[in-house]
Amino acid sequence: MKQILAGLLLVCAVAQADMAGTDGTDRSPSSKTTHTTDFSRAHVSFELLGSGVLYSLWGSYRVVEKLAFNLGLSYWGADISTTTGTTSSNFLLVPVSASLLLGGGNHNFEVLAGGVIVTGTTVGTGTTNANKISGAGFMPNFGIGYRYWPLDGGFHFRFLIEMFIASSSVLPWMGLSFGYAF
Repeated sequence: MKQILAGLLLVCAVAQADMAGTDGTDRSPSSKTTHTTDFSRAHVSFELLGSGVLYSLWGSYRVVEKLAFNLGLSYWGADISTTTGTTSSNFLLVPVSASLLLGGGNHNFEVLAGGVIVTGTTVGTGTTNANKISGAGFMPNFGIGYRYWPLDGGFHFRFLIEMFIASSSVLPWMGLSFGYAF
């Protein structure tokens, strides 16, 4: 719990520092000075491996230049047949996270924290029994990596090394994303 609070304080401090601006102008919403966005705010991507485990379609939205919120979607299933029956499994994964973007310009070091909402169903049929198992859960994850997010939009790229926290284990993983920023 202390780590989560420390992380939230860090994100708030970075967001506040970004609102102050490097030139001393106030960029806060209550400021009477109008400020035009000088960076692309959103992007959509296809991610291979990563938070969606096998793949995901996802997007990010920058609240301020150094803070982005991410949302993804992944669905996959498998059917396995044996001489004694068939098993069918389906999984829906929804990765949600926040990214702290450190660096400048188009090139950023990314620190990610969030989790994956997982729902799944397995149905087994066979000569001796039939069963259905369904469940849902949340799997926390965190990661670090490189993100190329052009300030004026265009091609977007990200490489991330992630850690999933499942039960009492930490599972390493990685992801590679390609997309478009606008």
